[in-house]
Amino acid sequence: MKGLKIRAKKLSFACCLSVIKSFLFLKLLKTKMQSEIGGMIPRATRQVLERSQSVPCEESSAAGDQLLRDLVQSVLDQMRKIADAHALLLRCASKTCTRLNTAVRLYDIRDVWVNIQIVVSP
Repeated sequence: MKGLKIRAKKLSFACCLSVIKSFLFLKLLKTKMQSEIGGMIPRATRQVLERSQSVPCEESSAAGDQLLRDLVQSVLDQMRKIADAHALLLRCASKTCTRLNTAVRLYDIRDVWVNIQIVVSP
């Protein structure tokens, strides 16, 4: 943190406040990550079921198989997007730390995937 104090003197108060708020936001993201990822599966299930109700089905077994494929694909796509968004945020945070000559490690992309695996595992 000493490096942050030295460089912070060169930055405006508003800039420093913005950086602090950004890191607090990342910390909040980390603490809520698992519950938010867990809530994604029921939402995806609802979306797939709502889409399926608008399409007539001739064969219930084939329709059930297609619904399951759609659900799995939807969940995987959303998880990839979540991981990509976290990776982008973490890269930005890392660049900010480098620019401010300080080291703050909140979490990394492996933490995101661990949380995704916890939610998906039976």
